Amino acid sequence: MAEYNLADRVQITCKTIQTVYDQDLALHQHLELKKLKRLRPASQEEQAQALARLSRQGGANRLKYIAAARPAKTPAAAEALSEHVRQVNLDFAANLPNFVADEIGERYNTSLASKDWRYVDTIESEITFRGSRASREHVRWNGKSWNRPFTELPGSP
Repeated sequence: MAEYNLADRVQITCKTIQTVYDQDLALHQHLELKKLKRLRPASQEEQAQALARLSRQGGANRLKYIAAARPAKTPAAAEALSEHVRQVNLDFAANLPNFVADEIGERYNTSLASKDWRYVDTIESEITFRGSRASREHVRWNGKSWNRPFTELPGSP
């Protein structure tokens, strides 16, 4: 799949097969690929739309995303691009549905002199998103209840 990238336009020819379950993908397969032909590469807009759709779905995508953004030619153009990206991200975050999730984070550390990472701690919490606000409750630090504010955890920014 190395020659195919996210959002490329392709022509696919398949045949129906007896249904099989693919454990790696956790999906039932009903078709067998007979032919795959790349028609053209995706435009930047098509890639952005595909990424936006994928960000709202779970699972993995086996195609790579080619960053096709061209560097800005002037500082003003770079600032305008940064502002556009910031606004797109703010709009995306503002339109997320409210949700609650269990969060588990393992923190690791390394020094500038070493490439070896060492385990520091594990933080578990129930994280709630309401609009653009996030809050954490039922925090556990290395398996023990943490009853102080989340920001007081050692190593928090």
